[in-house]
Amino acid sequence: MNKVSSQIEKIRMQLLDLGLRGNTLLHFSPRGSKHIAVIDEKSASVFDILVTQGKSMAFLPRPEAYDVEEELPENGELPEDYEKLPPLQEYLAAAKGDGRFEDLDLQTALSTAKLDLHLLKIDSEAKAFFQERGFDALYLSLGFLTWLEDEKSDKKRYAPLILLPVELNRKSADSSFKIQ
Repeated sequence: MNKVSSQIEKIRMQLLDLGLRGNTLLHFSPRGSKHIAVIDEKSASVFDILVTQGKSMAFLPRPEAYDVEEELPENGELPEDYEKLPPLQEYLAAAKGDGRFEDLDLQTALSTAKLDLHLLKIDSEAKAFFQERGFDALYLSLGFLTWLEDEKSDKKRYAPLILLPVELNRKSADSSFKIQ
């Protein structure tokens, strides 16, 4: 029996993927366009709206005032009327107050064009994945655990804490996506 147990353990270890490359449950890498970072939201509020209340939420692009910063000249010369904007979270706190955590919008730091492009790409890839493999692979992560591989490492790893299965929907090609 001992020999059988050791063989089962050996096979089990071969089946488990304990590597970090490609395993987004152990290490999520924020590079690429297969995700959209939601900023300045409270996970508990988002969970309550989506799960408890069963409502849909829309994605908001960053305020248009922040689009100007992308268009600044590369030579570093700023226009005379240019006024440096505060960090986006501070701007949103001043503009919307605490009510921003209870609305039906998920704030992002992407411009309108980039947000639409990312959402379209994520939606098409999720639909293709479902058609090819037969199961949904679209999730909203609520919170991340930050961890280090070992005591000597200085590279932070991020693992999602709560994964909500979600759907992206829109009424027509000109309307915006909603998550539910």
